[in-house]
Order: sequence, then structure tokens, then C-alpha cells
Amino acid sequence: MYFVRISLAPTICASAILAMPVQSATPVVESGFEHSILLKSDGSLWAWGYNSHGQLGDGSTNNAYTPKLIGNGFASVSAGVYHTVAIKTDGSLWAWGYNEYGQLGDGSTTDAHTPILIGNGFSSVSAGNFHNVAMGTDGSLWAWGANDSGQLGDYSRINSFVPKLISPGGPFSKLIAGGFHTVATSQVMPPFVWGSNAFGQLGIGDLADSSAPKKMNLFFHDVAAGEFHTLGLQEGGYIWAWGNNEFGQLGDGSLTTYISTPKYIGNDFRKITAGARHSSAIKTDGTLWTWGNNDYGQLGNGSTTASNNPVVIGSDFISVSAGGYYTLAIKSDGSLWAWGDNYVGQLGDGSRTDSLVPKLIMSSVFVPSVTRNTCLFNFFEDRYPSLLSPSRSTEFTSGPYLARYYNTSNSYLGVSSQNGHIFYFTALTGLIDVGDSGIWAQQAGCP
Repeated sequence: MYFVRISLAPTICASAILAMPVQSATPVVESGFEHSILLKSDGSLWAWGYNSHGQLGDGSTNNAYTPKLIGNGFASVSAGVYHTVAIKTDGSLWAWGYNEYGQLGDGSTTDAHTPILIGNGFSSVSAGNFHNVAMGTDGSLWAWGANDSGQLGDYSRINSFVPKLISPGGPFSKLIAGGFHTVATSQVMPPFVWGSNAFGQLGIGDLADSSAPKKMNLFFHDVAAGEFHTLGLQEGGYIWAWGNNEFGQLGDGSLTTYISTPKYIGNDFRKITAGARHSSAIKTDGTLWTWGNNDYGQLGNGSTTASNNPVVIGSDFISVSAGGYYTLAIKSDGSLWAWGDNYVGQLGDGSRTDSLVPKLIMSSVFVPSVTRNTCLFNFFEDRYPSLLSPSRSTEFTSGPYLARYYNTSNSYLGVSSQNGHIFYFTALTGLIDVGDSGIWAQQAGCP
């Protein structure tokens, strides 16, 4: 190892820096119509399934049948029909995929096959079929994309190709985009709803679309919006449902075409999700329940028979996402499971075979916390893949350096414990001081 031959006068000690952990993201799995997105606990983003418009973000339009790494440093993500939106740990908003209606928010209608930066200062984002809604770190509400049903909430039916300010702030806690409608929840008052209402999915007692936000009568602290139906979760675990019910997706035991006001479904629930024509929820005891359309086995009960009542599928679940005609879920041990439609690989098991029961896709979405230096190594590898490959090589210590070796370029990247600087070394270039690791950490989103 060549680093030990370089003598550097110490200026600052980096021993404390070496021990600082990276803040972990909350693992999230998101099912779009036919593509899937996974956010691991280390902030890495993975994608698989249908990729007709670049919605996976890997630079191609080729389908992926197993999870594929897209990038790092992410804090949240949401999947639309053929597009994806995400927020990084620094509050920057990124989008990729289908863009016919301006749903990427970059001012164009051109698809993007890799993540593109849309803006900064965002705290959350939610993707509908062809529109998005987001909250700023200051509490402001933003919307963009398709607006044919008034789903942007700007009192018009005109599409917006860039994020449009809907409200400068207010007592809102969460924005949720459904297929063609939007819901904004609050901790101090009932939700506001707007957009398509053809099946009563706004829950306000009529079937008229609204381009202006309207307040519901009941209080819900969380909401899940499907294509044409909506679920609401109250404190105490009470679930209510309204909207389209042709496939039993409301879970009230009927097949009534629609219900335009919230109807009580059950209690002891803590998480809810609504897909195109089916619904799923997790109870406080970790049991997973599904109901609605089941043409492709998306309920996970071993059949293709629809159910208009919730049916229990398994236990020990902590997260679930209902997509087009399939479902993804995470158990408490971090294992990732998938079932239902798999025509374009959206289950991620390497095949195109549907599954009528939950199938193990990944052993764990939890990644052990890494040091600042490991985070920096990952950042530079993503930024300079031609120089630093193969990526994610094993770290080792030599003298005052924590380093990685890259055999493709016969080079080293290391951080000195003597002065906290990052160094790059090859036999041809010698030792190059890249700069202070603390400054680079701010840019890379490392602690």
C-alpha cells in the first residue's frame, strides 16, 4: 500500500470524524403501476420492473427483473404510473420517467431516463398517475403535471410543467396523490380534497370534480389514495373507505359501485395503502390484510378470487404498498416480499411469473450504518465510476489512511486520520490531495 510512504504534517485530527454514523433512511417500498422502487435504510435507491419511459432511472428503457441500484443519498420516494419522484437528504427534489403531462416538473414534456434535479427545499413528495404533489420544508404546498380533473388544486384544468405553488403554508401534515385526485391531511382539522370525483373518491357526498380544495367532514390523520378510491385512518386505528367499489376494494362486504362518503371498515390498523383496484393494511399486531380485485393474485391469499372483506395474509409486517395489480411489503426483519402480477418483472424475483402468495425477494432492506468515510467513498464512486471501479470495494487501514483499492485503474482513494483530507493515488499521478473531507461531506450529504 503506497499511502504509508507519504509523510504528511498533521493539522487536525480526524479520529472523531471516522466514528460518526450516517443518518439512516426509513426503508420504503413503492409500487407504481408496473414498476417498483425500494429505498433502503442507507439511503440507496433500487428499482425494477417496467421501464418503457425510463421510470427505473437507470439510463435505459430496458425492463429489469431484479432490483437494480439507481443512486444514493435519498430520503423518500414515490412511484406514479410511468414516472418516479424522490427527495434526497439535502431536500433536493428529483424526477424521472414519463413526462407527457409535465409530471417531471422540469418545464418540458421530454421523458428522462435518469434522475433530474427539479428543485430544492422539499420535505415530502407523492406521485399520482400523471401528477405530483409535494410539501416544502416551510410547509408550502406544490403541485405539477396533469390537471384534467383539477387534481393540482389550483382552480384550473391546465397542466403545469413545473411545480406550482398551491398554498404558501398552513396546518397541513401530509400530501397524498391518488390516481387523479389529491388529499391534504392536517393534525388540527379534517383533510382537504380536490380533483377527480367520478366515483366519490373525494368523500364529500357528491360526484363532481373539483379544482378547488374542499374540506371533508371527518378527521383522518393519514390517508391512502388509490386510482379511484380512498382510505382514511383515524387515531385509534379506525379505517374508513370511500370511492369506487366495483371490485370490493373498499372492504365493506359489498360490491356497491361507489360510496361518496366515508364508510367504517374496521379497527386496530396502523398502516394503509390503496392500489388500482385493491387495498391493503397492517394491524397493530403486525398482521397484513388485503381486499379487492384479485385477478393476478395481488391479494396474496393463494387464489385469484376477489374479496370484498379484508383477509389476513401473514404476520410480522411493518410496511406495504399496493400497486397496479401487485403488492410489495416489508417484514420487521427487513425481508422484502412481493406477489401478484409479474408480467414485466415488477415482483423482482428474476422471472415474469405471477405469484398468488407472498414471495421472498430480498433478505433485508436494512443496511448497517456506515462511517462518514464510507459514505464519502460511495459518493466518489458514484461520481467517478470510470476511475473508481469496481465500486463498493472493501475498506482497509494502512498507516494513517482508511482506503479502498480499485483494480480497474490500479488506484487508491483514502482519508487521512492526520489531517482529515481525502487523497487519490496512482503510480502515474502520485498522491493528489482532493480536499477536506468535512467540506466534501457537506456536498455529498454525509454527516
